[in-house]
Amino acid sequence: MALLLVPGSFATLLAKEPDTRATAPHSLREAIALPLKDFFQRNNAWLLITLIILYKLGDVGFVNKTLGLLATIIGAPYGGVLMQRLSLFRALLLFGLLQAQSNFAYWLLAVTPPHLWSMASIVFVENLCGGMDTATFVALLMTLCNKSFSATQFALLSALSAVGRVYVGPAAG
Repeated sequence: MALLLVPGSFATLLAKEPDTRATAPHSLREAIALPLKDFFQRNNAWLLITLIILYKLGDVGFVNKTLGLLATIIGAPYGGVLMQRLSLFRALLLFGLLQAQSNFAYWLLAVTPPHLWSMASIVFVENLCGGMDTATFVALLMTLCNKSFSATQFALLSALSAVGRVYVGPAAG
């Protein structure tokens, strides 16, 4: 299987980065409305959105994947707004601590009588904090990328960010 990737690796090494100099948006319309309009003018845009939302829906459970998804969707933009007010470094620190504290809440769930509402509350808070934390972490990765090579650098950094979760996480548990 690894040998099948060799031709693609050579093609990647030989390909030149496109010259795409991005300009900062000058209005809210350029920052939000035009990109959304561009995306939704694509063929089957709603089908793609549905696929993205439902792709992993059945992995864990109903509460985690419905309430958790809602909390993450709320947490990400909320984290982005707070990040602008706090600065990237402070937001990373604060949201990282909130994410750690929200994981501590599962201990409370383990030592208290089982109840659907307590589990749902903890799932909501954990995903809200996770969304806020993810927004700032993605912003950090984006600031580390050179605009001339942003796609490659972001792909590399985001892949590296998964190493701890994918390889170290199961052993740490």
